[in-house]
Amino acid sequence: MNLKRLLKKEMMYPEIHFTSQEQLFEFVGNELGRAGYVTPTYKEKISEREKSFPTGLRTKTVDVAIPHTDPETVKRAFIMVMKLTEGIPFNQMGTFPEDAVIVYPKLVFVLGFDHGDIQLELLQGLMTLFNNQLAMKKLLEATCAEQLLNILEQELVLIAK
Repeated sequence: MNLKRLLKKEMMYPEIHFTSQEQLFEFVGNELGRAGYVTPTYKEKISEREKSFPTGLRTKTVDVAIPHTDPETVKRAFIMVMKLTEGIPFNQMGTFPEDAVIVYPKLVFVLGFDHGDIQLELLQGLMTLFNNQLAMKKLLEATCAEQLLNILEQELVLIAK
């Protein structure tokens, strides 16, 4: 699959500020809903899933989060990328509320799978990206949506080879 097809300039948000996950998910649900990517229940489902299966992740370069939910709330597949002005708390992947490790992602990749078979390929591609310190540094230095998009398109093409 061509992961680049999931990237759109209008889904890139450099220098965006949130004070909480709730505020982030509210924004994401509203934007994606308005654009026709998700159903009205998406906001609730992504928030519920994050509580049960946290998606915060430490990388060598920067903390990231990859929130997503089940395909039934997604009408069209997408990757929304946000570079936060300040990290907000996410529980680290593989930990649970009672023993949670908190990470403060500066990059959030909101993933929308409209069918399950793209999920594994997309997550594998992103994990390869997250291990590329130079690419992650470039993403952190990006100042506009076009730069974020260009970096991701380049990197995902290299990953697919």
